[in-house]
Amino acid sequence: GGGCGRVVLWRPRGGAAGGTMQRWAPGDALPLPSVAAAPLGLVTTALVLVFFVAPTDADQGFSQRIFYFHVSIAFTSYLCFGLGAWKALVHLWKRNPNADLESYVGIHQGVIFGSLVLITGSIWARISWGHWWLWSGNQLVPFLVLFLFHAASFILRFSPVARPPRAHPHP
Repeated sequence: GGGCGRVVLWRPRGGAAGGTMQRWAPGDALPLPSVAAAPLGLVTTALVLVFFVAPTDADQGFSQRIFYFHVSIAFTSYLCFGLGAWKALVHLWKRNPNADLESYVGIHQGVIFGSLVLITGSIWARISWGHWWLWSGNQLVPFLVLFLFHAASFILRFSPVARPPRAHPHP
């Protein structure tokens, strides 16, 4: 059986018409249709629930439905930024090159989800407040600063490496 935090996957062994079940080995690749089916099913279920099952809010009307996406995307963005920061710390501490790559991926995904948070939040703000952005928000400005900080890390990551200064001949 699987322990805490591990996923145990099984696959058929011995042909398509029967046989026994065999565990997936860690190096085995999952077929793409199987990997894509679960998120597609979850997203489809979420869309049906948001647009056909959840009641329309009495105060905000239809525009309130954007929060079903906005909040979950924001949590995902925070999780990605946190994972990226943790892996960067592990890379600096243990000099693990895999941690550097995982940090890059976490921050990259955090910036993607952060962009979606800023877009969906601005759409909702325009509908509800009549403005695309208000600088007085308790969460708006800190999230923007966090987003810009991580976006700027890409500039530093891909900036040219400094070379030692050249000696200038004296006339």
